[in-house]
Amino acid sequence: MNRFIRTASSLAVVSFLAACGAENLNNPTTAASSDRIGVSEVNENTGNVTIDPSLRVAGNPNDVNKLSPSDASLRACTGDKPRTTGKPESFQKTLLSASGKTISFQIFEPKNFDCKKGSPLVLHGHGFGGARQTSNDGLIGRLVAAGYGVISIDQRGFGDSTGTVRVLDPEFEGKDLLQIMDWAEANLDWLAYDERKDLQPVTGQQFNLVAGAIGGSYGGGYQLLIHNIDAKRRLDVLAPDITWNDLRYSLNPGNVVKTDWDLLLVAGGESGGIQPKLQAGNFQEGLMGGLDPAIRETLVRGATSNAFPAGAKEFFRYHSPDYFCNLDEKATVPTFGVDPIFGGQTKFSFEQKKPARVDILFTQGIRDTLFNFNEAWRNVQCYKALGGDVRLMTHESGHILPVSPSAAAGAPGLGQLMAEGAKQGFNVPKFQEPAGPQSCAGHSVADATVAFFEEKLQFKAADPLVARYKDKACMSLTADAKEAVLVPVSKFLGPAKRDTALAATVPALKVTPGSTPAPQGFAAVAAAVVNPTVLPIELTADLKAARTGGKLVLAGIPVAQLNIASPAPAANPTCTQYDQAVANSPVGVAGVSFACDPIVFVGIGINTAGAGWRLVDDQIVPVRGFSGDKPRVIEMNGIAEKVGKDDEIALLVYGFHPQFPASYSRDVLLPAVSISGTVQLPLIADPEFIKAAAGN
Repeated sequence: MNRFIRTASSLAVVSFLAACGAENLNNPTTAASSDRIGVSEVNENTGNVTIDPSLRVAGNPNDVNKLSPSDASLRACTGDKPRTTGKPESFQKTLLSASGKTISFQIFEPKNFDCKKGSPLVLHGHGFGGARQTSNDGLIGRLVAAGYGVISIDQRGFGDSTGTVRVLDPEFEGKDLLQIMDWAEANLDWLAYDERKDLQPVTGQQFNLVAGAIGGSYGGGYQLLIHNIDAKRRLDVLAPDITWNDLRYSLNPGNVVKTDWDLLLVAGGESGGIQPKLQAGNFQEGLMGGLDPAIRETLVRGATSNAFPAGAKEFFRYHSPDYFCNLDEKATVPTFGVDPIFGGQTKFSFEQKKPARVDILFTQGIRDTLFNFNEAWRNVQCYKALGGDVRLMTHESGHILPVSPSAAAGAPGLGQLMAEGAKQGFNVPKFQEPAGPQSCAGHSVADATVAFFEEKLQFKAADPLVARYKDKACMSLTADAKEAVLVPVSKFLGPAKRDTALAATVPALKVTPGSTPAPQGFAAVAAAVVNPTVLPIELTADLKAARTGGKLVLAGIPVAQLNIASPAPAANPTCTQYDQAVANSPVGVAGVSFACDPIVFVGIGINTAGAGWRLVDDQIVPVRGFSGDKPRVIEMNGIAEKVGKDDEIALLVYGFHPQFPASYSRDVLLPAVSISGTVQLPLIADPEFIKAAAGN
């Protein structure tokens, strides 16, 4: 799940997902002089660790017996001198995992390394459906040239690693990843170590590996997984791009199955896990590979029944940072899925507890529709609260769906419907607009990542561009990624907890109800080429003045409080009992229901000088069910957009949208719903604009 979606072409799933893993520092002060190797100082008030880089040491100084390469040719140093012959700069290694499967990874030695001080290690992870990198180019090439060693990993089930794809299950992928790090410490004599007084009471070791990790989407998720479960705390710096916080939210927002992505992930997991094995002649592993049956069943069943199996939700949460970050929601044993090795119920070996502090550069596509901005914001909230140096920048790439009507040909009748509508001049709902640059105000994610690592792991001077993200998020505003706004993280306009209101200081702007109910369900599908229902939002006088002066931006997470009701005089009185009865099973034929199950999709729209309404950053959020006696509080998806002086703003309501092609309401007795309420918009009236330097 990374840049495999940077184009807007077609639903050619295999090539689409196979490329999904492409790649995408506070200044330390020197500690007091000491004759101890790698001595560190710990600030008791802040917890900040100060390390003397001049005293860094190579090898494994905790116990020289642990550094015992199984293959003598792995040794990179002869005494204090680098070995110059007899070993390639890049090579593959395979291990046997605890579950009896193959773990495959590629080692890239640093171009120039010091056999006395060693070199930092950087792990690289591919996207979903991808494989390890075997060529010394791109971001890996830059890091190797800068003195880092890199290990690029075939995640379980992908590339040359075998076993079923468990979607970063701590019990399987997690343990495999820790095994790779254990192997590296026992076999690579060029690894760098620092003394870490802050970690000694926890790890029981005097010295700690100097390491970081890179990768996007699936290649971002593995970084957080390692950090969350590694008792040795070996990752010092992370740089996850477009990754998730809670897979329940990612795949089933608002209890509405994200059928486009869920089905694409099934296809990507199957093709990425099976095809390489078959091509290599490993037919047994190919036939036994692909997605784990429990995951495959969850996603397929969710798409066909229009409901995510309730018992599977805790299973997916265990594969998410939210399991470790959100202790307010206690984990329960999942009632869905079985352990594929030992049989029986899936177990949770890793305790639900707060992760350790760590420095992280989170980067996120503002138009990403699989892992939207809110995922990054939740992660930032979690890891920043732990005390680490956590920074955030957005860009214009990410998981981007195809846009053309022809791309919808895979859905029966949808492609033709959209194409014919376009011929008639209708406003056809699009999947998404094409992806833009992976940068914020001209500052690329790759450059920011290298600079962050240089500052944190190599003690280089802080890059001014990256330094500004320490307390301010970079929110990209334009499709060309040349203009952005810096938003103080402490004042960021987003709910503290999911589906709660913004601060009381953010005005609740009234939504003007439509004169007719909004079509939904089968009625909306039949009219899929008509305009969305537009509910205008009235700005306050102060906001209007800022808009006129060109100093108004949307940058944050909107929150709506909506009344959603049946147009009939009274809603079906048995809806609550009906919902409870079907919560854990498919309903009727393909999830058909009766007068109780409305689903609409809402987003913030802008109309510039009467040119027509468009979704801001292509972001919509599904809303399922009636609101009841009180308005429903709905956390919408994060957005960033400059508001022009002639722009109108509205809540756009769709009863059907191609981002959820099979997840419209299947309620046969409910053709429309009435909607009213308010919206708190993340409007900033005095923004700090930044622009790309000339030539970027």
